Amino acid sequence: NFSSFSTLEKVVIPGSVKKIGENAFNNNFSLTDVTIEDGVEEICGYAFWGCKFKEVFVPSSVKKMGHCAFAGYSIPTLHIRCGASYAPAGWDKQIAYTKKDSSSYAVTTVSFGSRR
Repeated sequence: NFSSFSTLEKVVIPGSVKKIGENAFNNNFSLTDVTIEDGVEEICGYAFWGCKFKEVFVPSSVKKMGHCAFAGYSIPTLHIRCGASYAPAGWDKQIAYTKKDSSSYAVTTVSFGSRR
């Protein structure tokens, strides 16, 4: 588990890693860049909670994505690009949201059929 590492800015998840565990990188407030390589099959809930990504590419190999995998407070607008042409059945309906304060949410967009 790499949660709460204060200096981690970039991470590459190789395709040999099949599952990114629950809370794996949560509260890494300095983490702004992640590369998830083709071959990763599951991103568990809250895996990247609180990370400050502006854009994330999710390869089509990811068939399961947990609740709030990309979510947190004070995150800029987030765009998730996905290599799959549609949301796989194993994706939670609320994979991401960004909360600016107690009453407003930033826009999170998900686009399918994207390439890196």
